[in-house]
Amino acid sequence: MRHSEPPEAYQDRLTASLQYLESHLGSDFSLDAMAWHACLSPFHFHRLFRKLVGVTPGEHLRHRRLDSAARALLGSSLPVGEIARHFGYASLQGFMRAFRDHFHTTPSEYRHMGIPAFLSAPIELQLGTVAPGTRFSEPVAKETSARTLVGLSRSGLNDGSANRKLVWQALGRLGDQARQQPWIGVDRFVQTPEGETYQFFVGLETDNPELAPPGLEILRLPARTEAHVLFSGRFDELWAKDFHHLWCHLLPGYGMRPEASSWKRSPSAPSQSREPVALQIPLAA
Repeated sequence: MRHSEPPEAYQDRLTASLQYLESHLGSDFSLDAMAWHACLSPFHFHRLFRKLVGVTPGEHLRHRRLDSAARALLGSSLPVGEIARHFGYASLQGFMRAFRDHFHTTPSEYRHMGIPAFLSAPIELQLGTVAPGTRFSEPVAKETSARTLVGLSRSGLNDGSANRKLVWQALGRLGDQARQQPWIGVDRFVQTPEGETYQFFVGLETDNPELAPPGLEILRLPARTEAHVLFSGRFDELWAKDFHHLWCHLLPGYGMRPEASSWKRSPSAPSQSREPVALQIPLAA
């Protein structure tokens, strides 16, 4: 690999390797095989893959196997052990441990919930052609009415793993309602006696908070002005790479000063990989 060549010169090679991986998720294939499909040496392939995809080939394979296994859990009645073997896991224990580490719930609990949450689509490389700004629609300011949410919250560090665990706890407590209407996550900073702290809330919109199941919290969102914007990309990409552009460049460029962020996720949204993520961002008065 000549270092003078830009990364996008290898887009077709990496794409061929990624397509090969997608068609062999249940196979015990090697880094050498993936490198061969990219027409690169294993050393250069591993280095280029990590630079352009963000994880190692092994990590990407593990994520795609687990995502595919989660879809199989929801879309079939096959035993968990059979699904584990189909996607390359030699032991049920190893599969269950990897699944829990990735989704923060067990395969059986995931199937019982019946909500395709935290799934991602296969990567489509668009190197050298997609700037952060082109992933967002033009933000539109809208006046929204007051809303009441019922769910659970946590305070402390902005920790994605802890937030995912809270999502499962809240959706499990909300039961069938969580399968029938969009769930809402709210990131915000709140004032406490110790100072300002991050809080994450997840739940459902409700017209009858008095009928909420015991132990759930009520969050009342006041009427306010929000910036509504669509993000064309994977949800994990938004928070990992593109949120800074949205917050610090795009919205201020339209004269909008964000106060906190909230977003909606439909139970079916993760399986619709081309559907943009809808964001609703409260604006400071």
